[in-house]
Amino acid sequence: MSIWGVWASAGKDLDPDSTGTVLKNLENNWYPEADRWPAGDVAVSGMSPWCVSGHEDERDDYPTTGPWMRLDVSDGTDYVSVVLDEQAVVELVLGIRAWLDAPKVYPKGDR
Repeated sequence: MSIWGVWASAGKDLDPDSTGTVLKNLENNWYPEADRWPAGDVAVSGMSPWCVSGHEDERDDYPTTGPWMRLDVSDGTDYVSVVLDEQAVVELVLGIRAWLDAPKVYPKGDR
């Protein structure tokens, strides 16, 4: 049993109901091609509170969590997992929020 609980995921292997597309980046100099590039997955996990030293008897479920967030990335073959402290998560969220808020351009004829 893992000390981590998945809070969110994207990609078809981890979440068959996912509507988002996650692809393995095959080439940094090419525009992504969903029909040619292999699928990937991304997941965010929190640590169960009873897995934090000194809190073994606390069985509160979400939203209580430990002080680390785990970020998992899979390219369909290999898997990488990193843990981030709260400040690193804040910095990542700010970058993701800026990207989400930016106007998007798409290849002509794609939309």
